[in-house]
Amino acid sequence: MAVSSNSLIFLIDALTDKAAGNELAAAFSNSAILSPDTMKRLVIAMSDAGVANDIQAAILGGYALSPRDIQYMVDAFANAPAAADALANILGNPANIINPPFSVSMPAGFSASSQRAGQQSIATLSYPAGSTFSSTGAAGYIELYNGGNANQYYVWYNVLGGSNTDPAPAGFTGVQVNILASDSAAAIAVKTAAAINGSILGVDATVNGSSVSAVSGVIALPISNLPAGTYSGTQNVVLSSLTPGTLFYYTVDGSAPSLASPQYAGPISIGSSLTLKVLSVNPNGGNSAVASYSYVITGSAGVATYLVWTTQPSSAAQTVVFSTQPVITIKDASNATVTTGPDATALITISLFSGTGALSGTVSMNAVAGVANFAGKGLKISLFGNKTLRATKADTSGGGGTLPFSADSLSLNISNGLAAVNLLTAANYVILTEAGVTNTSGSVVTGNIGVSPIAHTAITGFSLVLDGTGDFSTSSQVVGHVFAADYAHGTPAALTQAISDMGTAYTDASGRTSPDFTNLGSGEIGSLTLTPGLYKWTTGVTISNDVTISGGPNDVFIFQISGTLTMAAAKSMILTGGVKAENIFWQYSGAATFSPNAVAKGIFLGATSTAFQTNSSLDGRVYGGTSVTLDANAITQKP
Repeated sequence: MAVSSNSLIFLIDALTDKAAGNELAAAFSNSAILSPDTMKRLVIAMSDAGVANDIQAAILGGYALSPRDIQYMVDAFANAPAAADALANILGNPANIINPPFSVSMPAGFSASSQRAGQQSIATLSYPAGSTFSSTGAAGYIELYNGGNANQYYVWYNVLGGSNTDPAPAGFTGVQVNILASDSAAAIAVKTAAAINGSILGVDATVNGSSVSAVSGVIALPISNLPAGTYSGTQNVVLSSLTPGTLFYYTVDGSAPSLASPQYAGPISIGSSLTLKVLSVNPNGGNSAVASYSYVITGSAGVATYLVWTTQPSSAAQTVVFSTQPVITIKDASNATVTTGPDATALITISLFSGTGALSGTVSMNAVAGVANFAGKGLKISLFGNKTLRATKADTSGGGGTLPFSADSLSLNISNGLAAVNLLTAANYVILTEAGVTNTSGSVVTGNIGVSPIAHTAITGFSLVLDGTGDFSTSSQVVGHVFAADYAHGTPAALTQAISDMGTAYTDASGRTSPDFTNLGSGEIGSLTLTPGLYKWTTGVTISNDVTISGGPNDVFIFQISGTLTMAAAKSMILTGGVKAENIFWQYSGAATFSPNAVAKGIFLGATSTAFQTNSSLDGRVYGGTSVTLDANAITQKP
C-alpha cells in the first residue's frame, strides 16, 4: 500500500523538500529508517522532536502512536486525510499491527472485532436492530487500550445476573460489563466506556447503520506539553487529551475553571509565574477532573524589542534633583524582561527630548538583568517648564544584540522654584477685609466671608441670619459662613489672627526680590502669555484683552503692582498647562477694578479696595485692606 499522490503533496509541503517528502512516504509503507536530513525536517515540521521520534518508531513497528502524535501529524500536514493516509500505511504493515482483527462468539446476531495500531484502539460493536441477549454466562470480549493509565483490557459482556470466569489472558485487566436484554448498542457502549476509567475511545456501536459514539463516564485529564516547573522566559503551553473531541477551559489565576472560563483555542503564552488550571469537557457529556500546572518564569533571553519607563521621574523645581529617579526596563516582544544575553546589560542613556534647559546628573548606565535603575544618579533639569525625557538603548548588534531604540517619558513639569505665598489662617476665608463687604445684588459666594475689626453691620446685601451659637451668620447667597468681629466666643480672636496673617501674606508677596520680569508691557499685559516667575511693576497694571497664564500645576506666579489693577469688561485670565489659581498671587498697592463680565483667577492681595462690577467673577480669593464690593458676581474659593 502506498501513500496517495494527493497526500504526498502535503508531505512534501510539510517537510519543505520533495526528496524528504518522498522518503517519508516510502517509509510509511516500507518500515524504513529515515535519513538524518529527513528526520531533521520531520522534527521541524512537527514542532516537537518527541513526536518526530514517535513517528519513526511507529514506522519501524516498535512504538505505538499516541493521539497527541496523530494530532501533530494532522496539524503539520495541514490535512486530516493526508494524516489518515499515512496512519493507514502504518496500520497496513503487518509488523505494526500489535493484535490482528478478530471476531468472537457473541449472542445471536451480535459480533465484535478489535485491533490496535499503537495507542489507538479500534473497537467495533454491532448487532441487528431489536436484538436481545437471551443467554447467560460469559459473552464475547473486546480488547481495549486505556491511554489514561496504560493498562490493556479485555472487556466481556454478561447478561445481568450471570456469572463467569474472567477470560482475560496474562498481562490484561479483565472488566465485566453487565447488560440488560433490552439495552441498546449505545447503552452498551456507555457501560463499556464507563467501566474503563479514563478510556480514550470507548466503543463505537452501530444500530441500523448509524454510528453512535460512546460517552465515557470518566474523561481523561488534560495534558500540557510543558510540565510544571521553572523556566526562563515566555513559554507556550499546548493542551491535549487522551479523550478525543474534548474542549478545554482554563484559568491562570489559580481559580477553578468552569464553562464560563476562557476556552482554549491555541497555545497559551506563559510570560510570568502563575498556576494554569485546565478542565476537559466532552461535548457529549462529562467533565474531567481539573489538571493543575504551576510555572515559575525566571526571566528571558529573548530579543530586546522595546523599553518601558517602569518608574517615571517626579516633578521637581528647576535645578533640584528629582525625588524619584527613573527606572527603565528592557522588554522582548512577549513583554518579558530581557534578563540574559547582550541586551540585558545594554547601556541606557536618558536625554531631554522636549522643552528647554539641560539635563544633568549621571545620564547613562548599564542595565542589570534588563533593568536600568537611576536611583541615586542625581538627575535634574536646569530650567522650569513642561519637559519630556527620552531613554535610549545602545546598539548591541555587534555582540549579538539589537540595534538602538528609544522610549519617551510622560510629560514632566519642572517648576521655577518660586515658593508660594503662605496665607496661614487667612486661607480659611474666600473674602477677608478690614472695612466690610457690600453686595449690590445677586452674588453667590462659595467659601467663608470674614470682616475685622469692623462689625457685621459692614456686611450688606446678604440678608444675614445669625446662628444660634452666635459665632457666625448664614445667607442664601453664601455657601459657607459669615464671620464678623462682633460675633461671639472665639470668632473675634480668630478674625484678628486671620487679618494679621493677611497682612503677613501681603508683605511676603510685596517683599520678594530679584524679579524675573520688570515693568513687562509697560503695565499693559492684555494679549500676553505669562510664564512662571516673579513680576514687578512700578506702575499700575491694565488688562485690556485676555491674558494667558501658562505653566504647570506646581508653578508659582507672583505679580507685584505698585499702583492700581484694572481689568477690562468681558476679558479673561486663561490658565493653561495645568496652572492652578491657588498658585497665582496678585499684590497691588492701589485699588483693583474688575469690569462687567471679566473673569479673574488667583489670590488677590489688595492694600485698599477691590471692586467686582456686574457679572464679573473670581476663581481664587480676595483680601482687602479696606473694602470689597460685589454686584451679581460668582466668587469661588480655590482650592
